[in-house]
Amino acid sequence: MFDALAAAEPDLVAIELHNQPYSWHGAENPLLAFPHQPSPSTGYRLKLGESGDAVLKRQLTSSYRGRIRGKEKKLAALPGYRYFVAQTPEEVSRCMDAFFAQKREYMQALKIPNPFEQPEVVAFLRAAAESHVLEIHALECEREVLALYAAVTDGRRLSTIISSYTASENARWSPGMITLSHAVANAADCGFEIMDLGVGEAEYKLVYCDKNEELFDSFLPLSKAGHAIVPLLRAQANLKRFVKSSPVLWRAAKTVRGLLRR
Repeated sequence: MFDALAAAEPDLVAIELHNQPYSWHGAENPLLAFPHQPSPSTGYRLKLGESGDAVLKRQLTSSYRGRIRGKEKKLAALPGYRYFVAQTPEEVSRCMDAFFAQKREYMQALKIPNPFEQPEVVAFLRAAAESHVLEIHALECEREVLALYAAVTDGRRLSTIISSYTASENARWSPGMITLSHAVANAADCGFEIMDLGVGEAEYKLVYCDKNEELFDSFLPLSKAGHAIVPLLRAQANLKRFVKSSPVLWRAAKTVRGLLRR
């Protein structure tokens, strides 16, 4: 496969494969046969296997569930309020329009580049959603899509890959957390065994997930130039992992990143 890729794309010097699981439903990842190293971040997953209510009661404290219910009562007063899994072309289009608009506003507020503005990314995600490769769980009212999580699935595991939420005054009622609670319950009730919330550290993942999932990266040269570049890529990833493993260094890195944004 790599030989064919190198022949088809002569200008491609190396392949970067990030955040790969070591195993999937008990089967070892075959790419472990190639040189690899631990990823800088871990994944976060939740075991299901029960009803949605049972999973939420097992994972969330009673006080946390109470806060979620209280906030949802505020949103439920909005005309047209509902949680749904997008099915029709109109629902899918409305959700994706909201996702790109919300991401644009979020990235502009942080003063960082928005990868979801690239035409190829937009076209890819829209095609995935329209073909239902992406399963979109959303919260909306008549005025706006409040929040959404979109995931891919193999029938046993639901893996969220993109999410967004409104920046309107309704954001104070945590529509993202409410959507996630509904999505977890829906996945459990539909018979999924595992739900994962993707890669990267976030407080809400610690709340909803019960296990960290170790991941690995592969940097594979396809040419002589690739053999020169790959050691640099490996060193860069190792440095990132080292910084993130040290609370002091990670706080300093985030401080510097914030200053650069401003």
